[in-house]
Amino acid sequence: MASETCPLGLCDGSGQIKYVEREPENVRRPIGDGLELGPMVTHGTNLCKCRWEREPRSGDARWWTSRSVYSAEWESSVHQHEGEIVVRGEVPVSEDNFIVHRTGENFYYPTTVDLDFDQDWLHSLFPDEARDLAAKLIAAADAADAYDKVPDVAA
Repeated sequence: MASETCPLGLCDGSGQIKYVEREPENVRRPIGDGLELGPMVTHGTNLCKCRWEREPRSGDARWWTSRSVYSAEWESSVHQHEGEIVVRGEVPVSEDNFIVHRTGENFYYPTTVDLDFDQDWLHSLFPDEARDLAAKLIAAADAADAYDKVPDVAA
């Protein structure tokens, strides 16, 4: 039962929003031997925005979600393609759907640096493009370390 009301009116006060995503009926995936997989249905739970702005508290995590903690766009001037470098960090959530401190048993996965690119063209870069991409990747890695509070090993 909800202990408070959602100030944003998005959830029932529980701090979570359940969702169901359905693919269109015409989506089919061949799985071999003439068989097809029909439309997929995805069920899940998201943390409500009313809980994101609150300070983490002590407690044990029941489930984890993630947040984007850094983002940089990158564009290839030669290949006319663009993409995004995104750092996503886990967020531990308590039984009553409050964010808890990311320490001890609540620290489950390290932060990731994700490349959201059409990677078919990413195999060949000019030197200036490679340096630019490398600089943005290093900045993303630094943001990931800061989120994970990993000390600089060179220090």
